[in-house]
Amino acid sequence: MLEQIKLQSSLTPGQFSVGYRVKSVSGKEGFLKASDIGMLLGSQDPVQKLLDATTAHQFERSVLEHCRGNRLDKIVTAIDSGTHQIDVDGVRDFVFFIVFELASGDLRKYVASDQGNDLLWVVSAIHNLSVAVSQMHSANIYHNDFKPGNALVFEDTEKVADLGRATSPQFPVSHENMLCAGDSRFAPPEQLYFNDNGSLAIDKFIRFKAGDLYNLGSVMHFLVTKRMLTPEVIVRLDDAFKPPRYHGGWNDSLNDVMPYWRQAFNVVITEFYDDLPNSWLYKYRFCLDEIKDIILHLCEPDILSRGDLKATEASLSKYSLERIISKLANLKNRLLVKSRA
Repeated sequence: MLEQIKLQSSLTPGQFSVGYRVKSVSGKEGFLKASDIGMLLGSQDPVQKLLDATTAHQFERSVLEHCRGNRLDKIVTAIDSGTHQIDVDGVRDFVFFIVFELASGDLRKYVASDQGNDLLWVVSAIHNLSVAVSQMHSANIYHNDFKPGNALVFEDTEKVADLGRATSPQFPVSHENMLCAGDSRFAPPEQLYFNDNGSLAIDKFIRFKAGDLYNLGSVMHFLVTKRMLTPEVIVRLDDAFKPPRYHGGWNDSLNDVMPYWRQAFNVVITEFYDDLPNSWLYKYRFCLDEIKDIILHLCEPDILSRGDLKATEASLSKYSLERIISKLANLKNRLLVKSRA
């Protein structure tokens, strides 16, 4: 074991876990995600916490094995998993762990670096992450917590990580019954307003797929503008229209608050080009325009208007990413040609 991975206070750690950078006997390095016994023992109900942690670990391991079996190459690979005995205050206990392939970092690190100002890298990352989300959906897995911290950068690609809040018809789990299974700071509006929420009439796995599209579009917005979408929308809402979990006062229907959300959303999109590098705006405006249109499509506030506009009813096929992936592949090629001109 080399070192514990330090998390900044502003970042979100695993629900029951802590991360370590590790090295095998053969010298191969990896990222080890282990249960945090201190967190469990410090709880008022450590037995329940241990049960929750064990269930979450087993669920994530099963989902990862499913991804590996389906050869989803844009999902971070689990190299190993198991348990290990340790001594805590003289008491022998055990931790359970999963070892993953080691990334160079996540999107937050790279967006803040010079690489984040390379539009070709940005578009390539957007394309790779779109393929990753599509791969998960093709295997009936829905991430529910896709955000910059869960998008990892490797030497030759980007991959999606942390499936601890994922859902699938094949792997029943308690959090699949939650309105918002992931981090509410990045959630779409249908996951934030719980009173008279018409989206709840839609099959939950269809909702999860539609939510992943919104989160993907939000990550795209972050890669280009360095700002996440949902926080930018909410800060522009009057307190009366903010969701209760954001200390807002809205307790009426989702449908009735939608005009206010859309108004704030439109303001954020209008500011899309603000603060972008002049070189991007001068030479690559065509690329920025297309990405903006894709974000508008993916982050459409109304879940029924998100996805394929030809499909009026919510369905799994309505929220396919095939056309968007094809557009991004074409855009990446055009950008490469333009950058060499």
